[in-house]
Amino acid sequence: MFNSKRLTAFSGQSIAQDAHVYETTNRTDLPPRAGGFSYPVTGAGHPTFRVRRDILLRWQLARVTYPASGTLYDQAFTVSAVDTSTHVLHIRRFSMVVKNELTLADRGNTSAAAFNALTGAALAGASENWTIGGKTYALSGFTLPGKPNAIRVQITLTNNDGAGGTYSPWFFGYEAHKIGENGTATSTALAINETHYRQSPITRLSITGADQDPSHETASVQVIKDVVNRVSRLNVRGEGTIRVTTRFDPADASKLSVLFDGYWIKSENRLRGKAGAIYPSPDWTDHELVCLGQWKRLHERDFIANELLSLGADLDPTVPPMAGRTQPAKVTDAIRFMLVHAGVPESQTDIPDLPIRLWTTNTEHNDTIVVQPGTNCAEFIRSLAEDRLGMFLAWDACAGSAGMWRLKAVPSGTETSVWTFTDVLPPVGRIATHAGAYPAGTTWIARDTLNEWTVPPEGNYIRVTGEVNGKVYACEARNPKSYSRPGASTADPSHQDYTDGRFRPIFRRHDPTLLSIPAIQFVTRRTFEIACRAFRYARFSCPLPLIDAQTAEPTIYTVFKRRPLMFGDVVTYRGHKAMVRSCQIEVKKQHFALATIELTRFNDPLPA
Repeated sequence: MFNSKRLTAFSGQSIAQDAHVYETTNRTDLPPRAGGFSYPVTGAGHPTFRVRRDILLRWQLARVTYPASGTLYDQAFTVSAVDTSTHVLHIRRFSMVVKNELTLADRGNTSAAAFNALTGAALAGASENWTIGGKTYALSGFTLPGKPNAIRVQITLTNNDGAGGTYSPWFFGYEAHKIGENGTATSTALAINETHYRQSPITRLSITGADQDPSHETASVQVIKDVVNRVSRLNVRGEGTIRVTTRFDPADASKLSVLFDGYWIKSENRLRGKAGAIYPSPDWTDHELVCLGQWKRLHERDFIANELLSLGADLDPTVPPMAGRTQPAKVTDAIRFMLVHAGVPESQTDIPDLPIRLWTTNTEHNDTIVVQPGTNCAEFIRSLAEDRLGMFLAWDACAGSAGMWRLKAVPSGTETSVWTFTDVLPPVGRIATHAGAYPAGTTWIARDTLNEWTVPPEGNYIRVTGEVNGKVYACEARNPKSYSRPGASTADPSHQDYTDGRFRPIFRRHDPTLLSIPAIQFVTRRTFEIACRAFRYARFSCPLPLIDAQTAEPTIYTVFKRRPLMFGDVVTYRGHKAMVRSCQIEVKKQHFALATIELTRFNDPLPA
């Protein structure tokens, strides 16, 4: 009977159906090896067998050796729905090479070669040009001639010690992927009310336009009465694209404006038909849709890359250094790059080229702005726009031919008003509710719908300090309409900035990043306008206004010449200039298009 003591050299743990992790168990008492190397599994020394004296055991010990080279062939796989005659395929392998313990030379290596599974011929190397921001980048890979785009990958492992060597390279796997491309996907549009409005009438449509946060754009379609079963896809699908347009000239069918562009994410269906009926259809169904704007699509994309993206250097490598320091990327270039990475074609972006760059203090080695893999593209873009530029990102469904993501500045109040709202009656003899009774670009405010309110300021005095050439500088601003400083009587109880007349200071802690007097002054004034001024708001209902956008921006509005109001538009109501915060659209029974407008009035200037 054989009797021996077994010493386990390693143990395995299953981590997947086809994968195990092995851990050395007889080397844990040794200190870690230098250079990141691991100990041999069995260690050095003579092997020992313990058996009974009356048993003769025949055994032979031999080293594990490897041939000079070996080849692994993977099964053929297909790359579906890809025209690889123009788009390249990139192949990357994952392997590990064992080093010689004395010379640190490679004991083995791997080489990968991709073959066409149909002919066995090696694939030809190729490159593909990718254009973003007016710059062209060459991407390397392989082309797959013929159909059905099937390939087979061959991995060659080479033993540098020659035949009979005791070491071998380790191969883990490979990946093959097509480098991303950008374009617009087209499908057969399903038009409602275009054939005959009585066949699939919409009884009510409600659209909530985006405010400063583009994720707030929503819509509700109530109800599509599909009496002839024209929109049966709404019965089976849970999501789809939707675009709502309206005519602003009944005599010209080409004069359209887009009211909403996004996705319906829920279709609630109620069967109304009866079996055996001819008309209405036995499948007559009423549909109610819940919709989200284009922010949904943008927010679905994360930054997908094998490595992080550093924005510490300009995306254009030919940009020269400034004062001996590499210039970081422009904020607008980074926004444009992230939009394209998220799948938005450049034809659907309107991003100005601004000189502001992503400068950092550079006091630490990791003080460079980077995009980590997995970063949400939409949130990162919004942070760049708001925090770095003080601007906002908005989806403009009427811009271009298919809508655009636009980067726009918050207005200051000096801009030209694009529309006027009035509660003054028209001249005698004209109908008060008829658009022709008012001048061009003017709409009446519906009676009993105007609501106004004031949000008081947080304080009435602010002080900010910065550091210039090692010295602390301070800047202060006060609101003379809110309180009277000693020796003055400027407070005005009837002014919107007045609260109770007391001194209400706001102190900002010392900010060492403000390194110049203009920077300290800018932060002081900007914070003062936000924290030490009251905000006056208004909300009212009116007929839906469609502004003449093409006249103001002819290069942007090339197809849809009129559009509804959106966040950031400057308008005039009752003689006051104001900024549009949101525009909610309500359409009832295809006859009445109304809007609920919410505004923020611009404050009157105060003494500097």
